[in-house]
Amino acid sequence: MTERRLSQIESPPEVEDETLKRRPARRKRVVPPSEVELIRESPLEKAAREAKLVAEKTMHNAMLLIQSHERARKGRIHGADGIRKKKK
Repeated sequence: MTERRLSQIESPPEVEDETLKRRPARRKRVVPPSEVELIRESPLEKAAREAKLVAEKTMHNAMLLIQSHERARKGRIHGADGIRKKKK
């Protein structure tokens, strides 16, 4: 088997450029502007929504705090068990 240099290898004809030139440009569909219905909420509804979001965030933070304390407690228990086993 003989080795070929890059200059000896024939390159394929550049077909890609020609096909890209021949392709017609895609037409964008013109969508007529529709009437957008604005949602209006009363100040009472807005306050209720914001209060609900604050309550959800508070509950989420409380769950994270409980989980981290539980992990720390279990870590201390396992660490204490490991120390007791080493002393025996």
